[in-house]
Amino acid sequence: TNVDLSDIDYTPIDVSGYTKWDGKTKMQAGTNYYISGTIKPKKGFTVPEGSKLVITPGAQLTIFKGKSLKVKGSIVVEPKSTLTVSGNMVLYKGAAAEIYGKVKGTLSSVFRLQGEYIGRSGSSCAFSGAVNIHKSGMYVNYGTTTLSKSAKMTVTGDLQTPEGGKLMNKGYLAVSISGRVSFAGGFYLYGETINSGVFVFEKTVRYYKAKGARFAVSKSSRLIDY
Repeated sequence: TNVDLSDIDYTPIDVSGYTKWDGKTKMQAGTNYYISGTIKPKKGFTVPEGSKLVITPGAQLTIFKGKSLKVKGSIVVEPKSTLTVSGNMVLYKGAAAEIYGKVKGTLSSVFRLQGEYIGRSGSSCAFSGAVNIHKSGMYVNYGTTTLSKSAKMTVTGDLQTPEGGKLMNKGYLAVSISGRVSFAGGFYLYGETINSGVFVFEKTVRYYKAKGARFAVSKSSRLIDY
């Protein structure tokens, strides 16, 4: 993708040339869309390749249980806006999600991340369901990511929490044999973490492990602590 993975400051998106989306119309490839207000689509939908969907400040997009949001282009959740997923969100390889506002994954939610998912500084991503970071996927966490007690995150690709970001794991975080996780920011462990891949603590990491929390490693794993 052409998304900037570095920690960039927020620049408001000028949506004057974009098409306002009503939550019903099929999106066309190469057209950019935005939503304002509250949109709760009755059906699943796809953001096509070459298209961008912007959830403008103050807007809310809700994906119901049993429905899918498929992103083949890009989606931007602007500050003070919220994306709530109770169904599925699929981020395809080559696609991008940029989060400046809030993402909420409820108990029934499943996130399949095969592209690049970036939680910007000041963003909040709170998951209560399943999050799968696939082999081609990358999750960069400059904001705050919270796994609730019911959440299960599986990393087969790349999970990074740079300096300034923090990940609070109250649930379950599994790193598979091909997975790589690195922390230069905060890692707060209240639940369970199982590492079978590569787990890196950078010099700047802030690591807290609560009483009763579990950090287990398999024989295949590598734990690198700078």
